[in-house]
Amino acid sequence: DDIRWTNSTNVLPIISDFESLNSSIPLTGNIQTVSNLYYSGLNTSTNVGQYIDDGTSGWDNLLIDYNTVIDLSSNPYLSFKLYSTSSIQVMAKLEGGTAVEKWSDFSGANSWEEFNYDFSDAVNNGNTKLVLFFNAGVETGTASDKYYIDDIRWTNTLSTVKINKISNLISYPNPANDFIYIKSIFEINSYSVFDIHGKVLIIKENINKKSFEIDVSKLISGTYFIRNNLKDEVKIIRVNKK
Repeated sequence: DDIRWTNSTNVLPIISDFESLNSSIPLTGNIQTVSNLYYSGLNTSTNVGQYIDDGTSGWDNLLIDYNTVIDLSSNPYLSFKLYSTSSIQVMAKLEGGTAVEKWSDFSGANSWEEFNYDFSDAVNNGNTKLVLFFNAGVETGTASDKYYIDDIRWTNTLSTVKINKISNLISYPNPANDFIYIKSIFEINSYSVFDIHGKVLIIKENINKKSFEIDVSKLISGTYFIRNNLKDEVKIIRVNKK
């Protein structure tokens, strides 16, 4: 009931839920169905997909090849759930026609999150492939970084699970020398600064301010992530230290 074919164009809302394998479309890449080791919160499925990423190769990926044009006219939004032990971005790309790519925000760590991508601008691009790049462009990982994914599907509405109510949160300068300044339209309760390996280097509780500064003068040059915690939401931003 989940597969409909119209004029050789594929309309398939459910790509894979790793339970009944509703999709007949093969997933190409280092992925396998495993038991859900993190059964809680947003995802209480029995099984999920485990993707093993070569963290030293920035562009290895999970490929979903329809072998026919993906009809996005009814379901232009891509959605899936992700569990990662570190903060990453997942780039979703449509290929096979006029390619288009979308980058996610940085994920949190150690909790299921729902990722959503708006491909409504690619309805008539004639693409036949969906490609997911986990921790895209990053080459500082290990040869076996594991990410967990579930409920990959096309939908006709954007999820309201994550409301972008702090989209006006900004940080500057970037790259920074001694201080990073944070400004938000909502109060930030606490923050933590961690490196690309997920190690927390700075943590500050009970801030409860809309603007403040972070002293990064003792950090070595490199890339860092700042996790800003509000009352009901988390916003992670990427910064560079000179």
